[in-house]
Parts: sequence; C-alpha cells; structure tokens
Amino acid sequence: MRKHLKTIILVLLTAAILWRLWRGLDWAEVGHSLSQASTLLLGAAFAVSCTTNLIRAFRWRSLLAPLAPAAIPEVFAATNIGLGSTFLFGAAVGELIRPLSLTLLSPQVRRSASFLTIVGERVCDISVLFVLFGLSLLWLPMYSSRLLQSTHAGEIGIVLLILPSVALVALFFLNRRVGIASTRLTEGTANWKLVSNPVRRTFLRIAHQLTHALTLLANTRTLLAVTAWTIVQWLSVILTIWLTLHAFGMPFGMKETILIMCCGLVGSLVPTPGGAAGAFHAAISSGLIFLGATLDQAAAISIVSHLLGYVPALIFGSYYLLRWDVNLAQLQEQVSAAAD
Repeated sequence: MRKHLKTIILVLLTAAILWRLWRGLDWAEVGHSLSQASTLLLGAAFAVSCTTNLIRAFRWRSLLAPLAPAAIPEVFAATNIGLGSTFLFGAAVGELIRPLSLTLLSPQVRRSASFLTIVGERVCDISVLFVLFGLSLLWLPMYSSRLLQSTHAGEIGIVLLILPSVALVALFFLNRRVGIASTRLTEGTANWKLVSNPVRRTFLRIAHQLTHALTLLANTRTLLAVTAWTIVQWLSVILTIWLTLHAFGMPFGMKETILIMCCGLVGSLVPTPGGAAGAFHAAISSGLIFLGATLDQAAAISIVSHLLGYVPALIFGSYYLLRWDVNLAQLQEQVSAAAD
C-alpha cells in the first residue's frame, strides 16, 4: 500500500508540474515550432542518442573487465533495458533492473560484480557533473549582471572544478587502506545503540560497495579506459542537445548548451514517473527562457529532448527483451528481492 501511495503521489506531482508549466501555452504555436524543426538535425540527434547508449555499454564493459568477461551485445542490451525501465518505472527501479538484466543475459557476470560496477559508474558521472556545473556557474554571470553582484557563483564554480582532482588524489590514497577502513567501519558501527540492525546493515552494505568500487577505479588501466569512455559519453550527450537546439533554430554554442543540459540534469533528480517527466520539462524550459527562448519554443524543445533521451532505449530494450526471451518473471522476482 505504501508503494502504491508513493506512486500516486508522484503521478499527481508530475501532473501538477506539467499543468503549471503548460497551462498558458498556445499549443498551436508549439505545434508550429515542432513542424518547423529541422528533420535532418533531429534525425542526427536521434542517431547520436542511440550512439550514447552504445558508449555507455563500452564504459560499463571496461569496468566489468577486471571482474568478469561480458560481450558488448549483452551489455548494450542490459543498458537499454535499464534505461527503458527508468522511463517506465522510475530511476530507482531502472537502476536495479539494469545490473540484474545483465546477470540474466550474461550468466558469467555475478550480481555483486554487476552492482559494483554501477557504483563505479556513478562515481565517474558525479565527477563529470562537478565539472559541468562548475563551468556553468562560472559562465552564469555572463548572462546576468545581477548574478555577478549578488551571488558567489564564480567561487562555487571554482570549488566544484577542483573537487574531482582532489577526489582522484584521495582515490589512490585510500586504495592502500580500503581493507583497514572496511574493518574499522564494521567495528565502529557494531556498538551503535540508536540505530536498528537492518539500518546498520544497509549502511554497511552501501559503504562497502562504495569502497570496493573506489578500489576498482584505482586500477590505472581501468581508470584510464573508464575516464576516456566517460568523456566521450558526456560529449555525445552535449552533442545531442546541441543538435536539438539547432534543429529548432536556437543559435546556441557550447556554453549555452551545457547550461541548458545542467538545468535538465537538475530536473532529472526529481523522482517523478516517465523519466522525471514534468520536472525535467520545467527545468529545461527555465534554462531556455533564461537564455531568450519563448515559452512555446521552450516547451517544444523540452518535449523533444525528453523523448530523445528515452525513445532509443525503449526501442532497443524492447527488441532485446523479445529477441533473447528474457524471463520477465524471474527479473521481477530479483528486483523485488533487491529492493527489499
């Protein structure tokens, strides 16, 4: 009942955000903006978005390489199944289905290795996000003199840019002490009086996964390969957004594209159904309007950007589910067990 209530609340939240965002729209103008968009550039954006998922698969395999062999078709299939599930069921479920589907498609990959590499991916992505948001904060005063006078955007941006380098140094420092740290963490939490055992076990499990993921990334060869694939992946995401903006006649450069992308990333943190539907549209639209787009243009671009992010995964994920006859009942059981 609690899960159903949470879903209902999130659906209502999505509907409220979309109603608030779109209630004053002239849908005829939105339709006109969609009809005037360049089909060629949108097709190119769709192709790049599909390629982004393939790049994600190559990065994931690079993380898996020290732990278990995995073929690109299997990793690519699991990547698309997971992203498609994120759109249909939410990010939390999608992040469970992706590693679990890989263990079904590739039996030589153990569940622990699959989940461990997902944690490693998140560490890499967070580092990139620090850089992107740091650059965005440095650039924001260029578009508003008030931001330059009333905030510390530049200083915060510099801190965010420095943090990944600090984390990299700490990564190699902690790698030699990860075993000692895990033992001390277990001993230190054993006497927690105010925390129940299930909560303590959950905390320890997450902490151990994070420390082991950091150990995996501390391998120089793995780190270089994953870093290269991470950079290519995020450049591909930026290119998709840039092509979409130019398809609608927005003559934005790299700076504006990254600013808009960061707005979308903030919106995607809201756990609403449909891949953060509503929140993502509102965040993208706000960034576009801040940079001079009309409300109708912003609505059209936000809708298309959202679809480009998930439609490729839905298509490929459905194809692989049907082609390889994935046992959905078994996958559902594993998701329920992992969630509990």
